[in-house]
Amino acid sequence: VNYKIYQEVIKLKRKIALFVTLFILVTVLIPSQVFAEGDKGLQEAIKAAKGKLSIPDSFTEFNYNVITEDDRQVWYLSWNSKNGNDGSISVRIDDQGTILSYYYYRPYDYNQRKLPAVSRQEARVKAEEFIKKINPDALSQVKLVDNHQQNSLMEVAYYFNFIRMVNGIPFDANNIFVEVNRETGDVQGYQYNW
Repeated sequence: VNYKIYQEVIKLKRKIALFVTLFILVTVLIPSQVFAEGDKGLQEAIKAAKGKLSIPDSFTEFNYNVITEDDRQVWYLSWNSKNGNDGSISVRIDDQGTILSYYYYRPYDYNQRKLPAVSRQEARVKAEEFIKKINPDALSQVKLVDNHQQNSLMEVAYYFNFIRMVNGIPFDANNIFVEVNRETGDVQGYQYNW
C-alpha cells in the first residue's frame, strides 16, 4: 500500500514539474499573441487573478503570455520578487476568468525540515476553502479521492485529488488537484482540469 501511495505522489510531482516546464517554455519561447484587444484582455486577466489570489507586494516583476487553447484565450501570468529570494507565483487563467492553475514557489531549505504544523484534516479544509474561493461551483461536483493518506516526513505538502462525479459515477478526466504546505497551511499548488 505504501508503494502505491509513493507512486501516486511521484505522478503528482511529475505533473507539477511538467506544468512549471511548460509555463517556462510558453513564457520564454513562444512570442506573445496580443491582438487589438490584448491589453484589455490582459488587464481583465490580471484583475480576475488578483481578485481571487493574494499577490505579495514584494512580487514586483511581472511577465505574461497569451495563447489560444480550445478556441479560448489563456493567459499565463507570472509574478516574481525582485531579488528572487521571496519566490514566485504562476497563474494560468482563461478569458472567462477561470483560474486553470496556480503555483506559489517559495524557496525552501530542505536541510531545515520540520514536523508538520498542520494536520492532514486541517489541510483538507484549506484545500476545500481554496476551491470554493477560486471556483465556487466546482466543489459541489467533486469528491476527494483519498489516495495520499500517508505522507513521508520528506514531503513538504499534503496532496489532494478531487475527482468530478457525474450522477454518482467518477469521471476521472475531470479533476481538481490541490497542494497544501504542511508547515504553513498555505495552498501552494492548484490545477483545474475540466
